[in-house]
Amino acid sequence: MGAAARRRRTSAARRARTLRGGWGWRLARWLAVVTWVGCGGGGQGQPSGAGGGRAPNGVPIVPDGVEPIESFAADTLAAQCAVNVRCHRSATVEGCVAASLPPLSPRVALDVRSGVIRYDPHLAYRCIQLISVAPCTGGADLESCHDAFTGTLPGGSTCSLDAECASGDCAMPGCTTGCCPPGTCTDGLEARNIPVGATCAFGGCGEGEYCDVSGRVCRPRVGKGGSCAGAICQSGLVCSNTSSTCVTPAAVGGSCLGNFCDGDGTCTAAGTCAAAPALGDPCSTAGACGLALNCIDGVCVMPGALGQPCVGDVGTTQCQHGIVPAGINETVTCVQGACAYADPSPPAIDCLSP
Repeated sequence: MGAAARRRRTSAARRARTLRGGWGWRLARWLAVVTWVGCGGGGQGQPSGAGGGRAPNGVPIVPDGVEPIESFAADTLAAQCAVNVRCHRSATVEGCVAASLPPLSPRVALDVRSGVIRYDPHLAYRCIQLISVAPCTGGADLESCHDAFTGTLPGGSTCSLDAECASGDCAMPGCTTGCCPPGTCTDGLEARNIPVGATCAFGGCGEGEYCDVSGRVCRPRVGKGGSCAGAICQSGLVCSNTSSTCVTPAAVGGSCLGNFCDGDGTCTAAGTCAAAPALGDPCSTAGACGLALNCIDGVCVMPGALGQPCVGDVGTTQCQHGIVPAGINETVTCVQGACAYADPSPPAIDCLSP
């Protein structure tokens, strides 16, 4: 692999720790229904329509609005936490937000104000709305989260973030941690909204598309019933592990044979999806209350929030979960009897780029 290809792959890996990586952000699965979330009180979007439904390419139809850069990070995190709660992966929105690390480097907002990064508040608003309506199971189309930010620095410029560069790539040679600023902007312009059939490298395709790594071309995501062998399904669909076709995840009571259960549902021995446990439900084992709750004395209870006493025994869900950018090995855990981060501000946050 050539040096330029290695740089592109490294740049893509850094971005995968932020918005386009699933705000792997630990949301690899998303909300299944339209949900309007209270996003930290900062957003000033003026919806132009009620939203709802899907476009022909499978992307949810959402209203237009404006999202100020000052509230983007907080509003995005609140939307993600609302998804986590609805999908039974976090106990409360407040506890999730408190237990989460910043989704972006603080430098992003500073760069927008100084003009180093151009910011599109309409795309940013769209990003948050698409997070809000994303399904619990199945991928979401979040290209707008990345495309809301455009770098202006030409090749050869000193940089700290990929988003600062017109090429979308701040090269940091010899960096083994993924965050060793300052770096240098590579030459060229980042490819975005590449049409179906056109050449792509590791991404850059438009909404409702994916980059086919075997042919290096953008292809439309596959709709319900289509073959997903070597392809990616549309938002809200999953690839059946028996038929290799795109299917809707099974709801509670539905069959999970050859399919996946929606959200945090459990596939029982009988082959049907069981509902995720709720606060106060009876339980018998430590893991019987799912990811969000803990089983104490036969009842599903609320774990401790950040700064509060831990609930339950070691090896159980003692503390409420937050969202941590992928690639950062940090989570809220029980530290000397209280829920805390071992390192509340890991250095890699400095390089988190949209």
